[in-house]
Amino acid sequence: MKLVEAIEDNLPKQTLVLDLKNLIYVDSSGADALLALARSCRQKSVRLIVCGLAHQPLDIAQRSGLLGVLADHNLADDLTSGLNLVTQSQAHSPSRGG
Repeated sequence: MKLVEAIEDNLPKQTLVLDLKNLIYVDSSGADALLALARSCRQKSVRLIVCGLAHQPLDIAQRSGLLGVLADHNLADDLTSGLNLVTQSQAHSPSRGG
């Protein structure tokens, strides 16, 4: 899971959106890597939004505890819905500066 490690090393400041709609299989090491990414995001106050989890990846996310780490409002059916979650949260955030 070098990609997950690379993402973890270069986290954005506010929100990370992962589109997993084309992911068809996750093994235990992949689930562990995603769980570590979710925990890293939480520690650094970065909101992680996961989109498109279905079938076997959704099942392993439930069993591994990933869904427990992510709040329901951080799961989206598709990328468009996930990006809408980002837009909604930015609209409700207090403005900075100025």
